[in-house]
This record gives sequence, C-alpha cells and structure tokens, in this order.
Amino acid sequence: MRVAVVGVALLGCSEVGFSGKDVPLEATVDTAVASLPAALEVDPRVIDFGEVALSERVEASITLTNVGGSSLVVGASGLIDDERVFTLDAAVPLELGPGEAQVVPVTFEPTRGGNFEGSAWFESDVEGAGIERVELLGRTAPGDIHIEPAVHDFGSVGVGSRHAVEVSVSNVGEGPLAVESVAYTSTDSRWLFLSDEASLSGAVLAPGERRQLEVTFAPEELGGWEGRVTVVSDDPDEAEADAVQSGLATCSCPDGWVANAAGTRCLRRVEEPALFVGEPWEVCQIEPYFTYGNLGARYPDDYIVQDPYWGQNDGVPNGRLNEVGIWGCIPGTEIAGHDPVGEWVGFQVCLELDDTGTYVTGMGADNRFRLVVDGVTMWEEDTGLTSAFNYWWMVPMELEAGEHIVELWGKNDGSIAGLGVEIYGPFDPAAVSDGPSTHALPLADNRVWSTLDALGSSFEVGGGVGWYCPDEGMILDLCDDEPLCVIDEEMDCPA
Repeated sequence: MRVAVVGVALLGCSEVGFSGKDVPLEATVDTAVASLPAALEVDPRVIDFGEVALSERVEASITLTNVGGSSLVVGASGLIDDERVFTLDAAVPLELGPGEAQVVPVTFEPTRGGNFEGSAWFESDVEGAGIERVELLGRTAPGDIHIEPAVHDFGSVGVGSRHAVEVSVSNVGEGPLAVESVAYTSTDSRWLFLSDEASLSGAVLAPGERRQLEVTFAPEELGGWEGRVTVVSDDPDEAEADAVQSGLATCSCPDGWVANAAGTRCLRRVEEPALFVGEPWEVCQIEPYFTYGNLGARYPDDYIVQDPYWGQNDGVPNGRLNEVGIWGCIPGTEIAGHDPVGEWVGFQVCLELDDTGTYVTGMGADNRFRLVVDGVTMWEEDTGLTSAFNYWWMVPMELEAGEHIVELWGKNDGSIAGLGVEIYGPFDPAAVSDGPSTHALPLADNRVWSTLDALGSSFEVGGGVGWYCPDEGMILDLCDDEPLCVIDEEMDCPA
C-alpha cells in the first residue's frame, strides 16, 4: 500500500489566506466561554416559610449555580440564626464546574410563638466575589388570650367571711402564648387579693392550654371593693386582658335577717295572713237590663259616643255595664240579685302595670259608684240618679308602671243592682291632651282589667267590713296570692 505524503511550504503569513469557513464557529464560541471567570449564583435571595405551627418542620431549598466558564469551589457555608430555628444542609467544600448547579436544603422549625429572621451564607474561591447571602423568614400562628369570668360580683357577703373565685386564663389561638406578667390592683388588698399570680407570670401557654388564678374576697370591714387582674401577653390583638371582681361587705346578720342595700344594718320582713271581718257577698255577673248604658259612653268634656259597643238607646240590652256588670250572688246560684240594698259594697284590686302612661277607666253602676286608686278618689257618682247607669263614664288617669291598689265601690238604692268597671291603656299622655284625640283612643283593643276578672271573689259590705291586720304597724298587702300583713324590722349589725 502506498501512502501519499503531501507537504505544504509556507513562504509567509501574507502569502497564505484563510476564509471564515476554514475555522469552525463552535471553536470560536468555546474559546469565548472558556475565557469567562467562575461566578457563583444563589437563588432565591429570600425564602419566606410563612406561618408554621409550633414544632412543625418545613423544608425549602437554595440552588447554587456556577454561571462562569471555569470551575469554582464553595469552601464554606453557614447560618446566622440566634434562636436556632433554621437548618442548612450544605456539603462543603463543594466544587462546581462551568454551568453546574447544586440544590442545598434549608428548613424552618419554630420553637416559640412570634416572628423569626435569619440568613444562610456561602463563600466561594472566586476572587473578589465575597459572601453570597439568602434571607430567611418565618413565623408561627399567634396565641389568643381568653380570660373568664371577665366580670365577677361576689355580691353582699358578711364581714369575717371568706369567698374565692377561679379566674381562668386560656390560649384559644393556634400558636403559643407567652405571658409576660400578671398584676392585681385592688381598692384594698387586705380584703380583695390575687393569691397565686406567680404561677402564670412568665409562662408560655400552648394552644388549648389553660391556667387558673384565684381571687379571694375576705372582708373584715363594712364597705365595697373592686379589684382587677391584668395579664400582659404577646397576643397581637389584645396585649392586656383584664378581669374585674367586686364585692360588698355587709353585716353578718343572724338567720332570718338580711343586710340592707348599704350593708350597714340587718333587716327582716315579718308576714302574717290578713284577717277578714264581716260577712262577704260572693261576686256574680248581672243579668242584662236594657237601660244600662243606653245613652252611650260619656267623656269628661260631655262628649258622648253611642254605638252597639258602648251603648245604644234602642231597647236592646247593650253597653259595657251589661257586659261586665257584677253584684252579690243570689244565695246558692251564680246569678247576681239585688242584695245588699242601701249599703256600699266593694273590693280592692292589685293592678300590676308594665308601662307608665295614661289609662282610661270606664264605669257605671245602679245606682252609685266610686273609684279610688292608691288611696285617692278618682271619680264618684253619688247622686243616685239614673245617669249613673245610663252612661258608661270615661275617666282618664296617669299611672306609673308597677303595683297599684284600686278600690271599686257601688251602692244599690233599691230594686235591681249592678257595678261595672273596665281599665284601658296605656296611652301616650299627648294623645289624651284634648277631646278629639281622647275620643279616638282604641280603648276596646287595650283592656287591662275588667270587673269580670273579680268573679269568684267577694264584696266587702259596709265601712267596717273587709281585710285587716292583727298587729299595729303592719301593712296590708293585697298583691300576693292571699292577702298578707307585713312589717319590716331592722337592727344594728351584731358586734
């Protein structure tokens, strides 16, 4: 086999020329890259782990890349982390060729509540590059303080007694709660005090954890006191949480006695059943009579309303006296008769009103009637004329909310008898300021009491008949289920 050898003689550079296609393009690029120095790129520059539960471990990563044309060595790495909640797993020294990358794990595991900051750093042998840093951020869910009872009233307690209440401090948040301090202020720390604040001050409450504090009220003097627990914590929404306690030190009264509102004297109420004197008449409903209310309802300004409800002169038994009239029963029946005749009969009603306002009373009687409220005569028809039963008499009166004793009296001068009363209201006093507005009041829809409510009770007959108390100084109370006589006694605080 023959080998051909070709020789080329170069007479000079100027004598030989090369075109661009004589040198491959790739050789030109490779030469350019190879000429770049090594360079370390760190990504990302900031890692925010976000909100992490206490003691939960969350992982992220940092990518180290050599973006230069020659190899480099990452010779050292580390963390700036005062609370040691971040970790960095970098195997150094680490050599990275051109374009080569390495992923470095980094973790966050919080050990307390709050915010955390740190940084990871990397040092390479690239001349003049310095140290590359990555900022690390993380936080835990906040704690949430709850204190109860927020308000506690020991009430009235006797001097020399001792009472306590447990105050609960809880962490109802998702992260830990650091309690910085617990303080108690009191108007007199001798009698109202917190006994164990040191058990909570400086503590860290885990989510759901609860601690108890005890507040004691042990007064040795008469008077009122107030105290306040103040808990300072790292709750971001409520740095200070309070619970207030109060109490009134009163007389230590004997059994059966209670302290007065000021706590300075002992009181007791003595009650005895009221007694009745005389022969009462049982209450029955009257039989209608055509002249009762036949002239209608009559107001104080002599305005008269005639209709089927209030009364009409049409020969038909109508009007309110026919509807609600009462009198003494015929013995052995449930029908009112004529007796007693010639004597005043009546009874007392305990009227409980929910509202203050103007009330209107409608009344009629055969032959005389009288209305007394809380001892004051409000209206009386004592002429004995037929007008007492021909009209339904309207009488406005102002009454406060609460209990009122209403006395209703009637007198029969002869023959048939009847007494009827209704109370309507309450109404705005301004609506009863003049005739037209008073006449237009919706009385029928606002009845609060009627003599029909007295059916089954009894009339008192005569001035010396009725309920009375056996002992002097006792007060007759008709507003109980049974009439009572009461007297309030008081005494100094026992020594």
